[in-house]
Amino acid sequence: MTLGQAKAAAMMLIDQYTPDSPPTDDEETLAKLNCLVELAQVQLCQIKKKERRCALLESQGTVDPETGMLTFALPQDFYQLRRVTMADTGQEAWAEVYGGTLETQAGHGTMVLQYYAYPPEITDDTPDETELALDRDTAQVLPYAVAADLLKADPSADYASFEAKYMGLLANLDPRMSAGRLVVSAPGQRGL
Repeated sequence: MTLGQAKAAAMMLIDQYTPDSPPTDDEETLAKLNCLVELAQVQLCQIKKKERRCALLESQGTVDPETGMLTFALPQDFYQLRRVTMADTGQEAWAEVYGGTLETQAGHGTMVLQYYAYPPEITDDTPDETELALDRDTAQVLPYAVAADLLKADPSADYASFEAKYMGLLANLDPRMSAGRLVVSAPGQRGL
């Protein structure tokens, strides 16, 4: 889904909500859309996290001579640490995040940083053709968040239906939801 498609979907929802009035083309309303899409996509990426990986070459880090700890600058899209592993063995390595840096023990050679990332930032100047960095199911939730946020500022609007739909769709994205249980048994055996 592109930024333009997300904005069009949100405006379509709002226009369906008010069928007696003409389609929304208010400049002030349209000017808020990029900001609202940015806020919604950041919130959604915190619910359904996007995992990224990058190599940490020991030669690119800075060694503290007193402690022997190795420090790396974090990627700009870094949101949350998942884990750090040694590239040659796959074993997990100790690591701590401090501000915009990652600290780990020196002497492990090349390591792999696995982290959760923020999506690329959307500003007022972002073109509508920009592809959103969201999964398809996550992108389908975004227009409801934008529509609800846009209508919250209007005291005459009832945004509760959009908010309720958004919260329902958001709950479906939550990775903590149970996927159920499947029991397989061989013929003549009973399952659990």
